[in-house]
Amino acid sequence: MSATELLTASGAPAAEPQTVDIRTFRTTVRVPAASTGGALSVLEHTLPAGYVAMPVHTHARETEVTHVLEGTLTVQVGDGVTRAGPGDLVVKPAGVRHAFWNEGLRPVRFLEIVTPGGIEEFYAEVARAIGAKGKPDMGKVMAAAERHGLRFEMGSLMDLLDRYGVRLS
Repeated sequence: MSATELLTASGAPAAEPQTVDIRTFRTTVRVPAASTGGALSVLEHTLPAGYVAMPVHTHARETEVTHVLEGTLTVQVGDGVTRAGPGDLVVKPAGVRHAFWNEGLRPVRFLEIVTPGGIEEFYAEVARAIGAKGKPDMGKVMAAAERHGLRFEMGSLMDLLDRYGVRLS
């Protein structure tokens, strides 16, 4: 078994990683909640230079630990903003508002360890609602957010775009 293979509790190989794109923001499910009894999920995100993935938001249930693999990720947690580079970890506790974006000149790639697991279902729903082109179905995006215990601060989006010179993914 290679270091990147994942086995289920029964010892059988796990399903291949699933990837969804929300326009330019890519999410690959490395460890689905189903493989951990719902305890956690591990996602790999890639965000191109000059983009923000979503507005400031709060998770009612999930705590996220971000581990930057490549590039520099700017992260807001509460009212604080920090830049995290390769090897850095950032904790975003449940109930604390946060956002992340890429002010750099190259893509940023990072892991998110999310507990409890299951947030990958939110990303899949949003990818379907946003689509590759055309007008996104924001009603479906907001319904998915509500189902998954996320609250978006939509007014923060214009501030992030203006203040940091980024675009919405």
